[in-house]
Amino acid sequence: MGCQKSVKIQVVGLSDTGVVREHNEDDFLILPNIGFGGGGEDITTKVEYIVPAHGSLFIVADAMGGANAGELTANLVIQSIKESFHKGLVQLTSSNSEEDYHIFFNNVVKDCNSCLRVTLKKNKELVGIGATVVFAWVFKSKIYIGWLGNSRAYLYRDSKLTLITKDHTLENEMLANGLLNNENQLVDNQDHIITQLLGVQEHELKIGFVVSEMNVNDKYLFVTDGVHGMMTDSQIELCVEKELIVGDGVRKLIKKANDLGGYDNITALTCSVLEENVVLDTIEALPKKNTLIKKVIVFTVVVLAVILLLLTWVGYNF
Repeated sequence: MGCQKSVKIQVVGLSDTGVVREHNEDDFLILPNIGFGGGGEDITTKVEYIVPAHGSLFIVADAMGGANAGELTANLVIQSIKESFHKGLVQLTSSNSEEDYHIFFNNVVKDCNSCLRVTLKKNKELVGIGATVVFAWVFKSKIYIGWLGNSRAYLYRDSKLTLITKDHTLENEMLANGLLNNENQLVDNQDHIITQLLGVQEHELKIGFVVSEMNVNDKYLFVTDGVHGMMTDSQIELCVEKELIVGDGVRKLIKKANDLGGYDNITALTCSVLEENVVLDTIEALPKKNTLIKKVIVFTVVVLAVILLLLTWVGYNF
């Protein structure tokens, strides 16, 4: 029997249509246990638990495409990423390499992009769909975060909020390539042009990836641009800082974004670390591949037993 150290967390996710739009094209997922079988259901309300041996998965997706197309796109992103983690779970939890995790996250996004593009080709009404996403896998005492576009992840630690993702925007690309400095201003809101989008691009996407050690009292915040597009980081920090009960910060973020205009859909998800270094029994660390085989064997034995009883009964009566 092996043991590993884990964390106890509390997770809250909320999404709001906002003041202006009629449809919510955001979506999110809280999956406490990625493992196959019991406990793998997704939760959309506040949940508190010790992260199991397989880890937990959180996803925040922001689609664009208009009304029902956007809603469908966001859901497709969620389901595709969730399915990729299910399929790659054994491979994922068998490795201790951050490089392997990075490669896995890249493949998750690549598969999701392919899935969206196939759906696009089959449904003409979905022309122009696209999505940004930020997703996180909590495993042992670390959190692995991947993102594409301008959906963000923040870390609130020691009374300070820090942006730990970097938006895939034209402005950031130009800064990285030395074509722009912080004193320059892009015109026509070009700083908001997203350069990496799921479902739109055929070429290989450049996913962002970051790893963070989880400490007690840390708060990880995942949001769509319906939050950070309406609020400064200082305003976001204030909502998280003055959280009186877990989940209160999320509600404050949504209310504040709506008070400031609510021009976009608003989604926020928080993961608060309640305890660290929790010893976790890992005897059930990986899903058992032979579960189906065992069921088949048991069924076969039962059937043979029934046949034997029938033959015995027939022989006895004749």
